[in-house]
Amino acid sequence: MTGAINLEITDYNDSFPEHNDSFPRRSASAKMRRAELHYYEGLGALGYEALGYEAAYLRVLKAVKARRSLLHGRLSDNGHTCAIGAFFADAPNAAIPIRVVEEITDYNDSFPTVTPLHRWKKVRAWLLFRTDAMRQERERYEAQLDSATAAFGVTATN
Repeated sequence: MTGAINLEITDYNDSFPEHNDSFPRRSASAKMRRAELHYYEGLGALGYEALGYEAAYLRVLKAVKARRSLLHGRLSDNGHTCAIGAFFADAPNAAIPIRVVEEITDYNDSFPTVTPLHRWKKVRAWLLFRTDAMRQERERYEAQLDSATAAFGVTATN
């Protein structure tokens, strides 16, 4: 990945040993991407705060929608990218949680034999499904919170 910043090459597992078992289905290509970029838990390359879980999915979805094909097994190659590579191509200094990176790369790389266009369609549909499910869960939680606060007579001004 080329850009305005110099990112260290490191292995995620060496940097954050306490997270080794957090997502057990790590594909070989996800490990390669971790070796290509240095992920900071909670901090971007320039010390900016990382996006939240839901916001990261939405930004990756936006980046994927802007393309018409996705690579398998590599962050980028000759202007083409995988789903996470699309996000970093649009926002090279941004940081997203490693859990998001691993979930999306595992899904992106679960179709090794399909065409880049077909992979794009599948990943885009899955990202739409995931973001919609997150939105519905958030709305359900907010509705429960509103009903609970109303039941106890609590308002925001109390």
